[in-house]
Amino acid sequence: TIPIAATTDVQVWVRSVTHFYGVQFALRYDPAILDGVAVIPGPAFAGLPNNEWMLTQNDFVGNRARFAASLVGRAPLNGDLHLATIRFRGRGVGVSRLQWDNLILANDVGGPIPFIPRAGQIEVADRLNITGFAHLQGRTDHTGIDVEASGPVVATTVTAVDGRYTVPGVRAGRYQMLFEFDTYLVTQLRNCDTGAGPEYRPSTVTLVAGDLIRDQSINILDLTRCAGAFG
Repeated sequence: TIPIAATTDVQVWVRSVTHFYGVQFALRYDPAILDGVAVIPGPAFAGLPNNEWMLTQNDFVGNRARFAASLVGRAPLNGDLHLATIRFRGRGVGVSRLQWDNLILANDVGGPIPFIPRAGQIEVADRLNITGFAHLQGRTDHTGIDVEASGPVVATTVTAVDGRYTVPGVRAGRYQMLFEFDTYLVTQLRNCDTGAGPEYRPSTVTLVAGDLIRDQSINILDLTRCAGAFG
């Protein structure tokens, strides 16, 4: 599962193969949900010297990712082999099945290798991470600020020492961000429209120090509380 605009890599493997020499396939997907980015030869080919293999196809046509490659003038391969990687980008919300077309495994004498294919799917969801910074006025350690994102869902987290926070896996939409820390004024960011993702970065906020009596204002009451504490 990936958010819109994020990329993911689908690895194509053959397991426990013997006398492997070449592969050809087309992998069908839903172009309304996924964009094809790249079809990349795997280590089974790319890990060999250039003169020991050849690539004859690695492209996208319509709703298919296509790949074909063969070894050249060397011994066949055995075992578990990573043949190719197909990179997709999330385009629209939904589930795209990944299904094989014209899948052929070949041995070193031009014969087919029997196999059992396994398909899969990619879900593109309107999910994203909200990542930003919140700082405490007058401090260098910004650990422990409570952060609440309130919108299509409500989620909470806390800041790290540098003030960084991440609210993971929330639905896209409009949020109000609330930042709280004891004896500091509560700070808000309103109308935070995340867009489609995969990450939304709100403005950095700085919480103002001095709310000693915790009434969400700083005035003479806080001053006298502070002054009295010093005798």
